[in-house]
Amino acid sequence: MGMVERYLDSLAAHLPEQMRLDVKEELEVSIREQIEDRESQLGRGLNNNEIEEILRGLGHPMRVASAYLPEQHLIGPDAFPAYKRALKVTLTWVLGISLLLSLPFFISDGGFLPGLFSITGGLIQKAVWVFAVVTALFFLLERNPGSLNGLYKWSPLRLREAQPGLKINRLETGFELLIEVVFLAWWNGLWHFPATIGDQVQISMSSQWSTVFWAVNVLCGLSVLVGLYKFAMVGWNRKSLIGGILICLAELGVLARILSFDSLTVLTGGTPNAAELETYIPMAELFARSVVWLVAIIIVLEMVASIRKLLQLRKSEQ
Repeated sequence: MGMVERYLDSLAAHLPEQMRLDVKEELEVSIREQIEDRESQLGRGLNNNEIEEILRGLGHPMRVASAYLPEQHLIGPDAFPAYKRALKVTLTWVLGISLLLSLPFFISDGGFLPGLFSITGGLIQKAVWVFAVVTALFFLLERNPGSLNGLYKWSPLRLREAQPGLKINRLETGFELLIEVVFLAWWNGLWHFPATIGDQVQISMSSQWSTVFWAVNVLCGLSVLVGLYKFAMVGWNRKSLIGGILICLAELGVLARILSFDSLTVLTGGTPNAAELETYIPMAELFARSVVWLVAIIIVLEMVASIRKLLQLRKSEQ
């Protein structure tokens, strides 16, 4: 992909989808005309440095894109594209990291729901502070002559090829992140739910589960980070899909290790007799192994879906 195409793709990424094609076609015609005029003057084709000079004359892709957007009042149109990107990225990472760090205090207020409400309130407070700080920073930058020139410092030669992506459903992705965080809270003993069988006999995890404790924590943490990355990018791209596939493969390896355990469960509490134990122990094992197999099937389906999306992206690149 040439420098002009990378410039146009970078610019289009900062425009609403319905405007991208028209703006790219309009600017491409203008750029090609400038290149042809310069070639006619010089009597030869232009080298990369000369094409870079023409693109620099147009301005940073975000800056040029702002001219096609409706007038923004909170932040001036020249700074708004950079402000919007900085706000989105900062919010995503600050809230995501804060959520992970809040797990140890998930039930500090006496239960699951109070802990959830407490964390939600904390995240809203952090979001307000991020919005205020980023907005104030750009407000000051915009009113200092030349500050935006440093903000938009760039080179056409360093523009990367646009990475095609597939849109995500933010609500669905947010729900997936919530499920993963709740699982982490349960896995680390911050939230308990009763699992009983028969006469108040509780089903607990066997001691062999401790061998995969940190592996599960690491993989779930990585999965949350990939989810945050997707949320920030508003879609799947090659990096998030490949990362997700690798995590799925590692998770299947951990599940295979779990299924190799001699026993997944132990029975505690209650006063079962020998006959009841003979019935309860196989039932508890069957239940636990069924859950593990169900999780494995879900992971395989997710991995297959990611592979299909990756192939779809490759087709779109051709």
